[in-house]
Amino acid sequence: MNSHVQDGQDVRMTGELARRVMGWRTSPGRFIKANRSWTPTWKFQPLKKLEHAMNLLERAAPQYFALEGDDKTEFRVKIQIAGVIGEARGQSKPRTITYAIARAIGITVPPVVDGRKSNAARQTEGA
Repeated sequence: MNSHVQDGQDVRMTGELARRVMGWRTSPGRFIKANRSWTPTWKFQPLKKLEHAMNLLERAAPQYFALEGDDKTEFRVKIQIAGVIGEARGQSKPRTITYAIARAIGITVPPVVDGRKSNAARQTEGA
């Protein structure tokens, strides 16, 4: 996948997660928080920074959350939010957590995580 396409998808997904999970409004170049303070969009990076992915996870308040794996293989995340299960696999812990959250709240995510196709993408191709 072209890195520019991936970057654009990452920006859109981050904005949607900020709006739907964090409760922030989006404005050009910034997120407006509930208390009318703001943060530049480049400072909230849940796909790259574990601390931000964990903040997103905490705010999402899942009914269930499981993380398996290690840095040498891949991570597997399963999460349930409002009765909906989201799953993701990948080598990046923050990206994998964020993708699982996005899937659980109905945001479409790319079928490829860290250059690997997800199980769903492999099953679709194999069908």
